[in-house]
Formats: sequence, structure tokens, C-alpha cells
Amino acid sequence: MIRVILDTNFLLMPAQFKIDIFRELTRVIFKDFELHIVEPTLRELDSLMKKGKGKNKRAAKMGNQLIDFASINVIKTKEKHVDKAIMNIVSKKDIVCTQDKQLKDFLIKKGVNVVIMKKKSHLQLIEA
Repeated sequence: MIRVILDTNFLLMPAQFKIDIFRELTRVIFKDFELHIVEPTLRELDSLMKKGKGKNKRAAKMGNQLIDFASINVIKTKEKHVDKAIMNIVSKKDIVCTQDKQLKDFLIKKGVNVVIMKKKSHLQLIEA
């Protein structure tokens, strides 16, 4: 089973871009997988729900609901920042879903496959 780690921005996509990330992940990943987030993602979503406005606040609320709805596993970490937490726990067997360019570049150099959003309409798997 492949571990797929979602960056916070992926949990915002369904509300922001009307992308069904679950269907799209099934389309681009041809093996069985489990969805995961790192613990700082929960804090980031909580902060967006409290301090965000309008679309961002609604997207964070929906992202938080998706964690429960899809039974997304939470990876405990002492790291406070999402990207650093992902960098510290990821292995070549994992797939990371992110729109963060620096994180994407780091992961590809490390040999980790990445899923990104393309044309604000669908997802694409980039093999390292």
C-alpha cells in the first residue's frame, strides 16, 4: 500500500477549484494507497479557519471536514511547519501531493514522486 501525503494546499483544492481530489488521485495513482497528512496541517487549517476570510476560510473548513470524511491518517511529528515535517518523514516509497514549488523540487531531487494540480482542473503525477 502506497502512503500518499497531502500538503495543506491539497485539502483546500476541492473548495477553491472544485477538484475532486479523491477521484483524481485514483485516476493518477494506479495502485492502492492510503491518505495521510502531517500533524502541523491540522494547526494550519485551524489557523485559516480562525484568521482567514471568505473563500480561504470556507476552503479550510471544507479541508478539515475532508480529513474526517475520508478517514485521512495523521502522522504525528514534533515539527511545527508542514513542509519541514513532510521533508523529515518522507521516503522514496511515498507520493506527496503539493503545489509548493520548493517542496516539490526538494522531493523530486530526493527521488519522491509528486502529484500537482494542472490548469486548475485536474491532477498530474510527476515521477522522480
